[in-house]
Amino acid sequence: MSAIDIIGGERLILPVHDDLEIRQLVVEDAPVYFETIDACRAHLGRFDNPTPERFATLEDTIEIIESQDPSFALFAAWKGDALTSSLSLCTTALRNSAYYEVGYWAAEQHAGQGYTSRAVEAFTDYALHERGVRNVSAFVRQGNVASAATAQKAGFRYLAAEQYRDGDYWLFGKFRETPEELNPVFANQVLEVQTLREQQRRSVAWVRLDGVNKAIINHGSDITYHVQTGDVTFIIDGEVAYLQEGESITAPKGRPYQDVGRATMLAVSEPAFDPTKVELVRPS
Repeated sequence: MSAIDIIGGERLILPVHDDLEIRQLVVEDAPVYFETIDACRAHLGRFDNPTPERFATLEDTIEIIESQDPSFALFAAWKGDALTSSLSLCTTALRNSAYYEVGYWAAEQHAGQGYTSRAVEAFTDYALHERGVRNVSAFVRQGNVASAATAQKAGFRYLAAEQYRDGDYWLFGKFRETPEELNPVFANQVLEVQTLREQQRRSVAWVRLDGVNKAIINHGSDITYHVQTGDVTFIIDGEVAYLQEGESITAPKGRPYQDVGRATMLAVSEPAFDPTKVELVRPS
């Protein structure tokens, strides 16, 4: 099965929600696609996204759209006449026709509005359940928690931290049928905390993480996380650290942090954890 087979041998037009619609790109879309990229190159260039470099000119854009073949297809989500996000589907990474990789980015003026996650969800559900694809993977550059959250909202599960292509990535997967090895080791919920012991000066909790946790600031405690099983990436005040079983890290009081992964951990808070002193960091 090829990317062209997925879209039924003709240009895909897939309604998503209200007036949000996914369409495969054709040459006539090249000017709008290029203008969208050109208007948010700094936004797209974060986390080494290759899009600004690949689509450096309108001529490059036309050439890439024209070069779509059974191993690569390019799509966009539109709200009316506005291009809100881009999606790509390819088989080149995994070299297996039953497995695909999806790529995506949001236009800066539409970021944070939920368009991209809804488009990715509808797009991948269509591939999995209407066109017989077995698995869709998404590789997210470590540190890009917004893109990781998009994958999770679209129904992907965090699988592992991987060295891939030119850097360190988080691997997410979405399956037509969930592989047996993913059940029931980790709960579907993002974070489960069970307090083991609490004292006035220190508290210890058991933490289970499965995916992308929300960014917080703990104004009351330094928290040291000891990884018991699995792997987890911490982003503490913008600094990225990857931990495996047996390793530890401290999130200092008053500094924002976030974690992504599939792991069980012990969290030691000093002084004792006080939920009233935890602030949720809103996305900027």
